[in-house]
Amino acid sequence: MTFDSASTIDRQTILASIPLEWESKFKQELSRSPIIKLVAVQVSQHIIEAYRRRVETALRSGELDPKRLNTPYLQIKSTQDRRPTVIVTRSGETLQKPLATTEEQVGQVLSALNFWESSASYMWSDLTRMAFTEMEKGIEQSVLHSMDQQERLNTLYAYIFDEASDSLTSSFSTILQVYIEQAVQLILSRYDLPNKTLQELEWLSGLGQKTVPRAPTTSPELFAGGFTNPFATCKLLWESVNILTQKKDLLWQPDDDGKLAYTSPLNFRDGRGKLIFWVTDDPEEQYPEALAGEAALTVIETFDIRAACMHLIYAAHVTTLNRPWEEEFVVDDTQIASYLGLDKRKDLTKEQKLKIIERISEQPAQILTFLHWPQQGSIESFYVEKSRLWEVAIGYHGQRDLFGDIKCTGLTIRCRAGMWAKYFLNKRGSEEGKAFYQYGVLSKTLLQTITKVWQHSEGAARMLAWLSFRARVSSNQVLYTSTLMEVAYGAEKVAAAQRDRELRSSLANTWDNDLLVLCEAGWVVEFDPITYLPEIQPSWKEGGRGDNKRPRGFWEKLRNSRVQIHPPKEILEGIAKIQRKRKAISALDKTVNVESKSVSRKSNRAKSPLSGEQIKAGREQKGWSQQELGEKLGKTKMWVSLIERDKRSIKLKDAKQLQAILELN
Repeated sequence: MTFDSASTIDRQTILASIPLEWESKFKQELSRSPIIKLVAVQVSQHIIEAYRRRVETALRSGELDPKRLNTPYLQIKSTQDRRPTVIVTRSGETLQKPLATTEEQVGQVLSALNFWESSASYMWSDLTRMAFTEMEKGIEQSVLHSMDQQERLNTLYAYIFDEASDSLTSSFSTILQVYIEQAVQLILSRYDLPNKTLQELEWLSGLGQKTVPRAPTTSPELFAGGFTNPFATCKLLWESVNILTQKKDLLWQPDDDGKLAYTSPLNFRDGRGKLIFWVTDDPEEQYPEALAGEAALTVIETFDIRAACMHLIYAAHVTTLNRPWEEEFVVDDTQIASYLGLDKRKDLTKEQKLKIIERISEQPAQILTFLHWPQQGSIESFYVEKSRLWEVAIGYHGQRDLFGDIKCTGLTIRCRAGMWAKYFLNKRGSEEGKAFYQYGVLSKTLLQTITKVWQHSEGAARMLAWLSFRARVSSNQVLYTSTLMEVAYGAEKVAAAQRDRELRSSLANTWDNDLLVLCEAGWVVEFDPITYLPEIQPSWKEGGRGDNKRPRGFWEKLRNSRVQIHPPKEILEGIAKIQRKRKAISALDKTVNVESKSVSRKSNRAKSPLSGEQIKAGREQKGWSQQELGEKLGKTKMWVSLIERDKRSIKLKDAKQLQAILELN
């Protein structure tokens, strides 16, 4: 039907005057319609057909064995040319019902994309124009022109909501189908079906197993039954925790190859030995490249102090392994969250916690190290070639989302120590006098305190990480305040305070507050009465300076003062236990040595024709451990270790038995 100019103007005027409430009502009715279900049904059918075609292609190419097709909803038939054809056997009625999850998630995606909100506005515009056309067809022009504006609107409302004609309904259904098809294509584009694997299509179609990767079994919990756990404490690990906490405040310099390196002194009297560190930007590369210049400094600056906590957690886990340079341990995000106290953080979402754990778990693996350790006593010199401090692999697990992808709801960390552990965390080697086994006591409270205070009390967090290693060396040794300040704030900043009055005052206040954080975490700070006078002691300390200002020249006095910082009770008890164990072993060695000397003084006992070196060579020729040789002789592993080191004389009958077993002449 054609309209004259006057009618067209009248039509535009009426459409423009439609109340907004009409559109709102239309959208509400549209939202209650089965439109989402219609979209979901078509999406499901597309996915099922994509799965059917993919299975058929895989069967024809030989990629898939028919016997490995586990779904009961597909039937395989052969065509005349013996090519397999796949038929979906799920009933037609069932195929018209989308998966409940598909319908729900289609609605969520379209809602997130604001699809229906924008599309409904276009549909409403189309509907009102078609309704006006129907109204003009059903009412004579003279009658329509005789109506006032409100009467026309009331009539149009009836055509739209009350008595829509079959013609209008059919026309709108055609338009609605166009929008449904647009929605289907939008969802399918997000699915990216061509790039889905066969297994993913099987899951999406609802015709197969609905499995997602499961998290591997984790290693036993740390801190079982208490608040402490042994952890490895060798020099290499101590300096590594300093790198993660003190970052650029350490002395980084280019090495001979131009790579940025930090060299730590080993304090051997003759200056022998080297301990060097580098950083890499790829924590997973098998042969990582050390970085130079700004690239290295950028990585160092990104180190999170909480990564030092992960470093300590790794150092604790490796003490549970017999050969940590060969064996791995597994820890997941829930364990880490518990160790660090993140499980109690209500201000962080699950996703935010996972991102934090992922980042700080990788950073210890970005440290590379080289070590040359000179001979020390019976332990021969050794090298650890440039390699990772830790080998870390992070796996993700969770639930599948609408598009068949896995939404991460957790992560698992597989970790193995570098080759340093063969020399510093080797129980058997330590018993045989060939390697070290150096460990201390780690407190769960310390980890949680660092995680809690690292942002507002960075100096305290640095000192806590440093003291965790220092406590193994000595729990009573006097420390200079200047040493601890350089750990907490960096030597450059401490030196700058000497020249800047405002910085001096600010740093002194920060120092007092950081000491308070240590005290609140259970560490006992004892001020030297001679060098750390009350007039410069913190105002919070009983007997300290209180409300009095610091005296003139306080900074020099403060830097030259001394403190003792004692670990919390649980760490002291753990250290005492270690010391008792070492004393018991030492006492046993002394007893064995006394017995050995006594035996050697007996003139009526014949000397053994075998030396310790001969016995060791014979045992190694057989490929036996000291434990295995001891069992064959009815002796202990300690006995074998002593005779091989010529720490104990051998009875004649034992020597004859050794000659026979080891086939020595």
